[in-house]
Amino acid sequence: MFFRFPEIQEAQLLFDAHRRLVEKYAGGLWVQAEPPGQEMQRLVRTVENYGPRHAVIGYMVPSEDGASYKLTWKGAFLITCRGLWPVGSVRKWMHRNAMQAELRCLQSEGLAALQKA
Repeated sequence: MFFRFPEIQEAQLLFDAHRRLVEKYAGGLWVQAEPPGQEMQRLVRTVENYGPRHAVIGYMVPSEDGASYKLTWKGAFLITCRGLWPVGSVRKWMHRNAMQAELRCLQSEGLAALQKA
């Protein structure tokens, strides 16, 4: 899940919200950066995992030569539907509402400074 709070304009308030979200969802663990010089390997792993990850959920299948992946009917249909009107607008609206609910939850947990945002 990704979080966006465009209504928070001050950096300190945004950092406080971030800290609260880390405490809430990651048990206080902080993201660790890749070791110096290993950043590109992470990007390569992510890109190489794209096809197999989508094959597991049924969006793609390996091609006949095994060197690439192609979309299944399910994958093609779902990817197309996500781009059609009004699905994109509805998804944005749902995400915006979820972020507002998350911000209200953080406010109720005691982040009083966010109440100004």
